[in-house]
Amino acid sequence: MREEPLLLLQNAGAELLPWEAWEECCGFGGLFSVKLPEVSLAMADRKLATLPEAEVLTSTDAGCLLHLSGRMAKKGLDLRVAPLATLLWEAYAG
Repeated sequence: MREEPLLLLQNAGAELLPWEAWEECCGFGGLFSVKLPEVSLAMADRKLATLPEAEVLTSTDAGCLLHLSGRMAKKGLDLRVAPLATLLWEAYAG
């Protein structure tokens, strides 16, 4: 199920950028972020530190997007974060 979202994005005209940590956990994981907040934040920061320069960060996982966007806001990083479905709808609607 990893390839389908990427194929949808490509077919919608998106340029996919290589990301070293694209398969790494963001650190949110349900109660994980509550029970081990320091580890959770470090995982998110590590993931964001490897993020290539892009126009938008997307995922099919709303929890990851929420966690990463919160960390970006805390660090003053200005990058649009949008769920995959939103980007596909925007591409469809033109």
